[in-house]
Amino acid sequence: MMGFRHLSIGRKLGVSFGIIGLLVVVLGGVSGYLLQRLNAHVEYITGNVEPSLVNILRMDVLVSDFRQIQLRQSGFATSEEKIQFQNALKQYSAQIRQVLQTSQQWLTLPQEQALQTKLTEQWHQYEAFQQQFQSLLDEGSTADAKDLIVEEGLPKYQQLKSSLSALEAALNDKSVNTSKAATTLFHASIWQISTLIGLVLLLVLLGALGLGAQIRKPLHSLLQQAKRIAAGDLTHPMNLSQLNRDEIGTLAHAFADMQQNLHQLIEQVAMTVSHMSEQVETGQHVAKNSASSISTQEQELTYLATAMNEMTSTVADVARSTIHAAQEAQHAATEASNGGQVVARTIKAIQLVADDVEQTTALITSLAQDSS
Repeated sequence: MMGFRHLSIGRKLGVSFGIIGLLVVVLGGVSGYLLQRLNAHVEYITGNVEPSLVNILRMDVLVSDFRQIQLRQSGFATSEEKIQFQNALKQYSAQIRQVLQTSQQWLTLPQEQALQTKLTEQWHQYEAFQQQFQSLLDEGSTADAKDLIVEEGLPKYQQLKSSLSALEAALNDKSVNTSKAATTLFHASIWQISTLIGLVLLLVLLGALGLGAQIRKPLHSLLQQAKRIAAGDLTHPMNLSQLNRDEIGTLAHAFADMQQNLHQLIEQVAMTVSHMSEQVETGQHVAKNSASSISTQEQELTYLATAMNEMTSTVADVARSTIHAAQEAQHAATEASNGGQVVARTIKAIQLVADDVEQTTALITSLAQDSS
C-alpha cells in the first residue's frame, strides 16, 4: 500500500483499472462456471431425462396398442383384417425394440439399467408369446388362441406394464430431482453471482474512495496553503512528509520552493526598500542643502549679473573712451611723425655739431700735446 501511495497518478489509475478488470474477469469466470453447471443440469434434463421418459411413455403406448391389436385379432375378423393386424403387430414390435435399444443410452443409473434389463427380457418373452399366439391363429385354432391371450397373455402384459410403470416412476423421480437440483443450483448461482457482484462493487468503491483520498487530501493541503499565501502568510510551512511522491507531491514541493523563494524575495525587497528609504532621506537632506546652495548661488549670480551689467556699461564707456583716445592717438601719431622728422633733422644737425666738436676736441688735444 505504501508503494502504491508513491506511484504516479497515471500508474495508480492503471493499477486500479487493472484490479477492476481482474475482478471483472474473476466475476465472469465464476459466473461462467456457475452457468456452465446450471447448463449441464439443463442439458442433462433436456438431453437425457426427458428423452428417456418420453421414450418409455411411447413404449407404454405402443405396448397398449400392441395388446389391443392382439385382442382384436383374436376376435371375429376377416382374413384381410387378420393380415392387416399381423402387419401392424410386426411394425409395433419393431418400434418397441427400437425404443428399448434407444433407451439404453439415456438410462445411466443402476436402478434404471436394472429396470431396463428386466423390461427387455419381459418384452422378449411377450414376443415369444406373440409368436405362439400367431401360430395358433395361423393353424385356425381361434379358441385356443383366445384362451392363450387371456390366460397367459394377460399376466405377461400386466408384468410388462408394471415394469414400464416402475421405470416411468423412476424416470419421473429422476426428472423431479434433477429439476429441483437445477432450480437449487439456479438460485444458488443467482445468490453467489449477486454476492460476488456486491463484493466487486464494494472493492471498487473502497478503491475509488482510497484513490480519491490520496488525490483529494494533497490538493486540499495545497488549496489551504494557497489561501494562506493569498492572505499574505508566507511563514507557515507545508507538511511535505505526508505527501505522496506523485505528480501532486512534486507540485507541492515546487509550491513550497516557490513559497520559500517568494518569502526570501520579499525579505530582500523589504531590505532594499529600507536601504532606499535611508538613501532617500539622505538625498532629501542633500537636496535641501543643494537647494540652499542653489539659492545662495542664485543670489550671487544675480549680484554677478548686476555687476556684469555695470561692467558692460563701464566697458562701453571705456570703449568709447578708447575710440576717442585712439583718434587722439592717431592725431598725436601724425603730430609725432611730423615731430620725428623735426627731431631727425635736429639730430642730424646735432651730429654735425658733434662731429665738429669732436674735431675741435681732437684739435685741442693735438694742440695741447703740441704745447707740452
